[in-house]
Parts: sequence; structure tokens; C-alpha cells
Amino acid sequence: MNEIPNRIDTLEQKMDLILEYLQEQRQQRQVVEDLVQDVSIVSRDAFKYAVDELDNQGILIDGDQVKLMIFRFLKNIENISNLLETLNSMSDLMKDAMPIVNEVIMDVTKKLAQLEDKGVFQSLGNISKNLANSDALKQLENISAALAQVKPDDKLDDKSLWKIYKDLKSQEVRSSISYLLRVVKTAKNIK
Repeated sequence: MNEIPNRIDTLEQKMDLILEYLQEQRQQRQVVEDLVQDVSIVSRDAFKYAVDELDNQGILIDGDQVKLMIFRFLKNIENISNLLETLNSMSDLMKDAMPIVNEVIMDVTKKLAQLEDKGVFQSLGNISKNLANSDALKQLENISAALAQVKPDDKLDDKSLWKIYKDLKSQEVRSSISYLLRVVKTAKNIK
């Protein structure tokens, strides 16, 4: 007989646990329903606001185009994920490379400053000004053509002083030598 009241107590305890569980389930369901209702209100307001703003801006949206865009987006989620991973990798690369790039820029700047201090850029500017002169360009072209045509030749270039003297009688040879001497003297005086 003592066994029946114990069983009844056990059943009552189990019933209390079941009732507590049901009460918790009811509360959770109520919270979910409240959340769904709040989200519904907010989404309706957001949709109404978006429609009003689009209407104010004169923008028309085709529902079929939006649906196609969503489908395309869903089909390309893997590609979009890969793109985002690539962008992250590029961002990491840029973070890693920036100190190196900054160092290279500093080195190049130092080298350019050294060249500027040595007067290289001023010399290049002067050379380009001189080359802009059409007479200088023509003379440089003639010298270049002559250097391309005349090759060193032991037989032709092994002349005696007498043959060299005879060549000096030619007006062209004298004028060319005189010109070269003037160039050398002028270059020496420019420094």
C-alpha cells in the first residue's frame, strides 16, 4: 500500500516537469510569434519606405528582373565567395608589400637625388636641347653613317707620314680636322 502513494508522488513530479516544459514551450512560441510580428511590422514599414523613396526618385523596378537577379546571385554564390577570398588575399598582399614598395620608392628617390646632385639631369637637358638643333642632328647623323660605313682596316690605315701629309692637302680633310679641333677646344672651355 505504501507503494501506491509513492507512485502517485512520482507521477505528480513527472506531471509537474511536463507542465513546466509545456509552459516553457508556450513562452518560447510566444517569443517567436512576437518576433515574427515585430519583424513583419518593420519589414512592411521598410518596404513602404523603399517604395515611397523609389517612387520619389522616379525609379521603376521590374519584379521579374529582381527575381532573375536573385537567381543569378544564388547561382554565383561560389564565384562571389571566390572573389571575396581573392580580394582578401590581395588586401593581405598589399599589407605585406607596402613596406617593400615604400623602401623601393625611398631608394629610387635617393638615387635620383644623387644623380641630380651630380648634374646628370642638367647634362641630359643640355644634350636634348643641343640635339633639338637641326644642324647638330644632321652632323650627328653624318658621323653615325660614316662610323657605320668605315671599318678599321690595317692595310688602309697603315699610312706613312708622307701619305698622311698628302691627304692633308685635300680641302675636305683639312676642314674636317679643323672642325674636330674646334669641337675639342670648345668642349674643353665649356667645363
